[in-house]
Amino acid sequence: MKAETDLPPRPRSPSDLEGLRIHRAEEPPRRRRFPFAAFLLFLLLAGGGTAAWLLHFGLPVVETAKASIEVPEGVGGVVLTATGYVVARKSANVGSRAAGKIEEIHFEEGTVVRKGDLLARLESREDAARVAEARAELADAEREVRRQESLVRGGAAGEQALDAARTRLDVAKAKLEVAESVLANTLVRAPFDGVVIAKSMEVGETISFGVVTGQVSSGVIAVLVDRNDLEVDTDVSEANLGRVREGQPAEIVLEAYPDVRYRALVRKIMPRAVRRTSTVPVRVRFLEPDERVRPEMSAKVFFGSAGESAPPPATRISIPSAALVEREGGAFVRVVTGGRAYRRSVHPGERREGRVEILEGLSGGEEVVSAGGADLPDGARVRVAAKR
Repeated sequence: MKAETDLPPRPRSPSDLEGLRIHRAEEPPRRRRFPFAAFLLFLLLAGGGTAAWLLHFGLPVVETAKASIEVPEGVGGVVLTATGYVVARKSANVGSRAAGKIEEIHFEEGTVVRKGDLLARLESREDAARVAEARAELADAEREVRRQESLVRGGAAGEQALDAARTRLDVAKAKLEVAESVLANTLVRAPFDGVVIAKSMEVGETISFGVVTGQVSSGVIAVLVDRNDLEVDTDVSEANLGRVREGQPAEIVLEAYPDVRYRALVRKIMPRAVRRTSTVPVRVRFLEPDERVRPEMSAKVFFGSAGESAPPPATRISIPSAALVEREGGAFVRVVTGGRAYRRSVHPGERREGRVEILEGLSGGEEVVSAGGADLPDGARVRVAAKR
């Protein structure tokens, strides 16, 4: 008789096995971790952006005003002053009448050209080959006509063969004319004497009317102006229009060269007014422009009294009184250029109506700090507030 210990173990039921299982707490779903390298990149970009923000927006903010050139009306024969911009009366957008790749360019901005000068050439090997082929056909057709004429005179051929040869000659002439015209369209020439003020394409770019290198194009390669026919486009208020007449003498002073005066005449008073500004456009022509006069320059026009030229007017420079800093060492202003404020000594004169005349130190047109720069060191970087 076997003892109970020798009996085989009793199989456990599923319920018994369930009781032996170790129950663990449910783990929360794993979060997707941000890659460490990307996190570092984010910090670097954020830091760089913050630095750039601080560099720009952390700069002292200043307000500026322009040192203006003033001419008292009625002084030195001047009856009216107005401001405007230099424009070219005669200008042209010069381009190609054919599509293709630009193979040669013979100008740069500022190049002086004569009428007919070659400015650019498009790739034209196939067009030149067609011209050569058309010329060969024409020469052959001319020989055939001469041969048929000789045969007719000798009675060896009739008029029908000669007519056919002449028809072939006419076709060959027309074909050559078309081929030469297509070839000529690959050459871009200056339409008049002038100077190039803009260059819009380079060698290797392809002209395709409507699109060129991803941008809308009309085939324009250069902008040419006649610098001997420049004028100032200005506006005169309706209230002062009676002081201006066509043919009236005037003087023009460029903001870039305040000490240079150009003789001029009123060329045209436009037959329309601008309702929004209550002004009338007026064109004043330079009589003797030089190489310093350039389109889009700012200019001031001094209209002379009727029947006499306007002699050099007694100009003066003035700035807002707030822009002048006076200390024991003397008076100075801060001129803003290239994002920095530089100290410049000046000699002030008469003060009136919130402005002060500057007798020495400024030539007109400078941007001077008018607010926010009382304690700035010389050459300090600044941020100019938007004009109101």
